[in-house]
Amino acid sequence: MKSTVVLGVIGFGILLLILSALWNALFPATTKWTPEKAARAAEVKGKLHNLAFIVNSPRPNLQAGQDLGQLKAEYDALRKENQQLDAEFSSAAETPHTVSKVLKWSGISLAAIGIIGWYAINQQR
Repeated sequence: MKSTVVLGVIGFGILLLILSALWNALFPATTKWTPEKAARAAEVKGKLHNLAFIVNSPRPNLQAGQDLGQLKAEYDALRKENQQLDAEFSSAAETPHTVSKVLKWSGISLAAIGIIGWYAINQQR
């Protein structure tokens, strides 16, 4: 009975190690970060870059029909959207690696506990 539990723990630890190795292939970051989001992020960054020179300039060079207050509001909205897109990208890129690390170290821990238990059972005989 004891040896069955110990072998189960070792087997489960090895299964977690294998799953951690395959996790990035099974659940890639591209499932959360789509090409549409990437295109939108590039568009937002481009607009931010262009507006930054106008909004942050000590002497803005406004063309006819442009209002500095309206450009500042658009700049602030784009900065907020850019921060949100950056957070989504970071989450999509880092989540598979984080889960893989947790699975790997959980598997190593369970396998080590199982091996120690197996050794202890064999010493009692």
